[in-house]
Amino acid sequence: MGYDIKTCIGICVDVGGVFPLVIYDSPDFRGNNSIIGGVNFDLRLNRSSTVNFNSGISKIGLFHKTDRVGDIYLYPMMAEIKYNLYRWGDFIPYIAASPGLVLSHVSVKAPGSAAELKTSFTFQAGGGMDIFLTEKLSFYFDARYLMLKPEFEVRSGRSKDNTHLDLSSSTFKFGLRFYFK
Repeated sequence: MGYDIKTCIGICVDVGGVFPLVIYDSPDFRGNNSIIGGVNFDLRLNRSSTVNFNSGISKIGLFHKTDRVGDIYLYPMMAEIKYNLYRWGDFIPYIAASPGLVLSHVSVKAPGSAAELKTSFTFQAGGGMDIFLTEKLSFYFDARYLMLKPEFEVRSGRSKDNTHLDLSSSTFKFGLRFYFK
């Protein structure tokens, strides 16, 4: 199957969930779970390692106590190293780690208020499984931990408050990979 191809280029499309663990250094603020989607480009170096360039989009609701006060849009851009552990028929478990940048946009619903998240560096690590359906097509799923703590600026009238959000979260994704030769 596709695992036997030594070097190749692939494209992936995935969707999944983001589950924020903590969101603010105040117990009054929290985020909700969200959906993440993305497109990835793979460059398989050999049978056990792949370099993956991925990007995506995620929307997280921002709540103050019980009121939704806005939305946070995250646009991660990561460079990943994926290592295949072993082959078990058409099943290939892997581990992965990736540093990257996260661009963001905050939409605040309060009149006269605005908020901004600074672009920040991030890191994620996790593992998953490739299941080859044909020689060039695989289904995959994975679980990861994303470490993300950007600077958060809130402006209301003439006042300005800077703090750090902890948007670190667990992510679960599944998708399809198609390999070209």
